[in-house]
Amino acid sequence: MDLRKHRTVNTKPPDVPAVPGLSEQNKKKTQKMAAAERQRAYRQRVKENPEKYKQQKEGDRLRCKLWRMNRSEEQEQRDRDLCKQRSVVFRARQKASGTKPASKRTRKQTLAQAEKWREYKRKERAAMPAQKRRRVNERRRALYAQKKETEKKADEVKASRNLEKTPSLFTSENARWKAISRSLHILPRSPDKFALVLSSVVGKSTPRRKSALKKKCILSPGSKKKLAFNCKHSVKNYTLDSRKQR
Repeated sequence: MDLRKHRTVNTKPPDVPAVPGLSEQNKKKTQKMAAAERQRAYRQRVKENPEKYKQQKEGDRLRCKLWRMNRSEEQEQRDRDLCKQRSVVFRARQKASGTKPASKRTRKQTLAQAEKWREYKRKERAAMPAQKRRRVNERRRALYAQKKETEKKADEVKASRNLEKTPSLFTSENARWKAISRSLHILPRSPDKFALVLSSVVGKSTPRRKSALKKKCILSPGSKKKLAFNCKHSVKNYTLDSRKQR
């Protein structure tokens, strides 16, 4: 028995009841409304899930960024021209209705406004009680100290990252750490052997490698005499200074 003859095809849109007497145009309109309702419900469910909503926004941001990167110069120029036309129409509509467009303040007006606020603040501080003024000053100093401490930490982290990062030498930070890890596994664990091997490697390096090591503040075996001389003179000067203080 051929079951294909008895198969029925449901031509009605999903979630839309069949209404007798509807024309084809009304059926399409009803189907579109149902699709819009389903889309609205889906967006509402996504917004109720913060993690999924965040992922969707990130995907939209990346997609728009790629779209802007792939735009040609002609398309960007067309957008600029359309924006200019919209601005002209908007100004004409404002002029016809008698509404003045917002004008930009000049530098003189900005300085005058700042002076006005400064004078108002000075009068407010003069009228403050001593206790309130002291609390305000303590809070302001605490906030300033916290800000300077945060900036100091950020500068230290930035400086350490700049010293550690070598973007021109390695393709990534992971590649640099892998190279360091492989070298440490090969080198001996004994401190004396470790120092002997490294000094031998530095001594047998090429002039370019020695120059690169000097830039990284790594001493070569040839500079041992100079280091000893500087240490000797520093100890001597320290001894003489201490005798003078006595």
